[in-house]
Amino acid sequence: MFPQLGLVRMELAFADTTQPAPSAQSHTFYAAARAFFRFACPCYDCDGEFDLSSTVRELAAAAGPRLREERGALLCQGVRTRDRASGAHCPIQLQYRIGTTTAGGARMEPE
Repeated sequence: MFPQLGLVRMELAFADTTQPAPSAQSHTFYAAARAFFRFACPCYDCDGEFDLSSTVRELAAAAGPRLREERGALLCQGVRTRDRASGAHCPIQLQYRIGTTTAGGARMEPE
């Protein structure tokens, strides 16, 4: 999708107000890798997902051969099995950090 990018690194952290949060995740995609930017909610019984495609698209469109980074948060819009009757949304919040570089650019360091 983005041949100008040499690296895309995604760090995903989750917060849950009702129980212990799922473990954090990190994903690194290099230029030759097939990349995906939609991630299922980490709760096994939730039908939601987080789509970070538009954020990566904006980073890829930014000018200059340098490190580009974006941080943000999204709420899960899925519904857990136990909440199907009420339709209450899953309480998981995703906090993300996405860094991109062009070929030969600086690398994003883990926090």
